[in-house]
Amino acid sequence: MLLSVQDLAVRFRTEDGTVHAVNRVSFDLEAAETLAIVGESGCGKSATSLAIMGLLPRSHASIAAGRIRFAGTELVGLPESRMREIRGRDISMVFQDPMTSLNPVLTIGRQLTEALTAHKRLARAELKARAVELLRMVGIAEPERQVERYPHQLSGGMRQRVMLAMALCLAPKLLIADEPTTALDVTIQAQVLELVAELTRRSGTAVLLITHNLGVVAAMTQRVLVMYAGYIVERAPTAEIFDRPLHPYTVGLLHSLPRFDDAAGDSLVPIEGAPPDPYMPIRGCPFAPRCAWRIDACWRENPVLLPADSAHGVACHNPVSAGEALAGRPMRPGFAPAAPPEGWEGP
Repeated sequence: MLLSVQDLAVRFRTEDGTVHAVNRVSFDLEAAETLAIVGESGCGKSATSLAIMGLLPRSHASIAAGRIRFAGTELVGLPESRMREIRGRDISMVFQDPMTSLNPVLTIGRQLTEALTAHKRLARAELKARAVELLRMVGIAEPERQVERYPHQLSGGMRQRVMLAMALCLAPKLLIADEPTTALDVTIQAQVLELVAELTRRSGTAVLLITHNLGVVAAMTQRVLVMYAGYIVERAPTAEIFDRPLHPYTVGLLHSLPRFDDAAGDSLVPIEGAPPDPYMPIRGCPFAPRCAWRIDACWRENPVLLPADSAHGVACHNPVSAGEALAGRPMRPGFAPAAPPEGWEGP
């Protein structure tokens, strides 16, 4: 097992109180595997990735519980000096906005070689040659000229390719890609994602893909984790998530996607309501206030992630049937969502 995350809980301290960003999340990632974490903004995807990288802001964030084991090494509590040795060399990350991740006053070549100089001893000529080679590897034309340029002189697609080159320059065992194509147009998105898939496949690098784009998930991953309000509510092989989702939230995500064969948009089913307040502890199922399948137990008890079979697990008291998943709504005669108990307050 390359990466094992067990019962991870992440908290952020703010003036308004404590934000429960990640709540007892557990998952494993094998070497050379591509795993996606999907969910809407604020569900805890990025906080999970920052915890793995050891990049949570120490002034107001902490890992409240859990373990993160990478290639046999426990990362939680690891001294920063030791974490620096792992970060970049063994675990790398591509962030969602390269313009805020790249230093505007340093050349592309200088930034490409920073990771190399931190982990290897190379002469200046060797460093420049390696920077040019990296830019050529990610498909940037005229790399000899581009290494002397600054981030603002490159297009968004080129900047993201530079970020990918920086992340892969030391052939890491794990690449975390946090919304790597958010700010790019559709054509450039496809090119960057194809490049990620090709380069990681060639090097045998495992990928943890953080995204809300289910089209990207379908094209790139073997397994999917669905997150909501800091919890993993469903996990399954990618094909099963699309063919037979079991959690109402997963069904809602899938029905929020426009289809090419539905020009009128009749198949779009919105997820009503809003996510729970992250400052408040969860009572019952976090999705209950928005769920059309909720039953009385949903208001009282937060379901644990149980396997539906050996590979497909769901945290739900009332899983969705295949026919209901296709329709996007409950189809049981006489069924109605359970009303909240008396005195219940929520979003």
